[in-house]
Amino acid sequence: MRVPYPGPPPPLPPDHWYEDQGRAPDAYYLSCAHFVAGPRLPPETPEEARQRQESAARMLRRQEEVRGAAERAEALLRKRLGFFAFKQWQLTGKLSRRSTLWPAVLYVIPRNAKVQVVRDGRVETELCVIADQGEPEADRVMTVLDLIESGQEAKLWEMANVFPRAGRGP
Repeated sequence: MRVPYPGPPPPLPPDHWYEDQGRAPDAYYLSCAHFVAGPRLPPETPEEARQRQESAARMLRRQEEVRGAAERAEALLRKRLGFFAFKQWQLTGKLSRRSTLWPAVLYVIPRNAKVQVVRDGRVETELCVIADQGEPEADRVMTVLDLIESGQEAKLWEMANVFPRAGRGP
């Protein structure tokens, strides 16, 4: 589909005019002017303007709610972990917890990534635990910690997507 040019083509310098006219008589389509200007939209009705403003206000309120939920979850995690463990999580992006069921297993809980199951110094498996309704990351970390520390690791393995690390076994 050919987009109409908003006016007559701009004059070409005399030295290039002849060869450009020979190659393409309507060479004005080589210009970028019609891409910069974009299509003209009809004027917005008052109802459309009101709907757009309400939509923008709803989006801003939702962003504030999400930000507030994330801050509250971070505060709960900070209180639960204590100062030093929380600083370690902030700096490294990881927490480590020993398994209550299997003594040789260590769970490494990274920020925004799969939980790594480490046995004898090697990552054996990864557990993908995703928040259902887009909860803050700190809530996901506390859920994993709850399941590990309360001895409900079997439930963690049931609810997670399990990704064995192929070719890394003994």
